[in-house]
Amino acid sequence: MKILFLLFLLPALGQAQVLSNANEALQAMNVPAGAKATALGGAFSSVADDSNALYWNPAGMAFQQQTQIQTSYNAWFMDTFFQDLSAVMPLEWGSIGARLSYINFGSFDTRNESGILQGSTSPMAWGADIGISKRFENVSFGIAGKYYQESYSNYSLNGFGFDAGGLVRFDHFSFALGARDLGTASGYAVPTNYYGGAALSVGSKSSLFNISTDATMTSQQAFVLHHGLEYGFHEFLYLRAGYQWEPQQTSTQDQVGFGGGFGVVLGNFKLDYSLVPYGELGLTHKISVGYEFGDSKKKDPETETSSSKVN
Repeated sequence: MKILFLLFLLPALGQAQVLSNANEALQAMNVPAGAKATALGGAFSSVADDSNALYWNPAGMAFQQQTQIQTSYNAWFMDTFFQDLSAVMPLEWGSIGARLSYINFGSFDTRNESGILQGSTSPMAWGADIGISKRFENVSFGIAGKYYQESYSNYSLNGFGFDAGGLVRFDHFSFALGARDLGTASGYAVPTNYYGGAALSVGSKSSLFNISTDATMTSQQAFVLHHGLEYGFHEFLYLRAGYQWEPQQTSTQDQVGFGGGFGVVLGNFKLDYSLVPYGELGLTHKISVGYEFGDSKKKDPETETSSSKVN
């Protein structure tokens, strides 16, 4: 019974955009990456400014100017947890990125049809993503391929998918379009989402407000709206709040609502934290640690043409 409960719970472990149909598999593909993005309510496709761009919008990798590596730990419900490791490397023509992710669902008792205890099992899922992006002045495009596997007791399922996105970025404004998780898994569909987003930066480096919003259409033909607000103080401390909601009433309303977090930047070192409530299931915590290597590997045309560039 616990295994059956876990299978129903799995689609709810991520943000609200992972709403799915019963004939879909590999929900692990759609677990949101990075504490910064989740603190902003998932409004990150037009921001996509760290190594988690590979998940949110691979086109964002092309605007990154330093090699980045980041790892995240997400404490979920009871003894379940999620971990990932992502990296982006800029090149003269664009960027490449990779990501590994792992989900552990703890230990569950298994019983036969008569209810007799047969032992225990540890359901898990893991995945690998790799992507490339190309930049043309203020416009970039990116694609990513992925392989994921889920294992439950004696059952295992694997499949492939890919993401594609575009991003237009100006001095203080950007917008994005794309799709996540296009593919199949052993005759099942994967949880495909289509998204669009926009972001606006207002202020200076000493006091900066970033506002972002995303709209996601899920495979259930349902819309989920995501809104994020970030305040940056002297490029050192960042306070974040996010809100996501569904315009139409569904059975998954407990997945939506407010969340928040903060970020700290110390030189090339970054630390991000997010806190997201899930109704009666309680609070989930995510922490991300990242590092940028060396100096910028490529020039930013916006920086060259505007002394008021806000990063």
